[in-house]
Amino acid sequence: MSARRSPLTKSTAFWGLLVLSVLAVAGGLALTLPRISTMDVALTTGTITTGTEVYVGQSWVVFGSAVTGAGIIGILLWLSLAAASTIVGTPAAAVAEPTPNATPTSADSALRGETAAPHGAPEAADPAVQFDDVQAGASQQRR
Repeated sequence: MSARRSPLTKSTAFWGLLVLSVLAVAGGLALTLPRISTMDVALTTGTITTGTEVYVGQSWVVFGSAVTGAGIIGILLWLSLAAASTIVGTPAAAVAEPTPNATPTSADSALRGETAAPHGAPEAADPAVQFDDVQAGASQQRR
């Protein structure tokens, strides 16, 4: 059994959501973790730069945490879209059926290998119509 790929997995936006979400998580952690360790060292040692390290570091930690949280929400959204596309599945391709009263176009004639009648020449009668007329006549003769 071959697995069909849904249109969602072919979407650039779908994969872009995953890439940007992972980058947001990585960027948020890169902003947060060094600041936390710097604040820890500054508070433990009690140096003169403690005020700057702690107060500025807190703002960076809050910002980095928000970016990390947005990345996590993006990954969860990506997972839910992937699960929903699996559950819903791929819509079946619609089969176009010819309409009964449709007149053939020149493209249809070319596909069947027919050539157009020269300008001014009478067009040949439709063989299907002639066949129907012959059948109708034959059924009347049988009665």
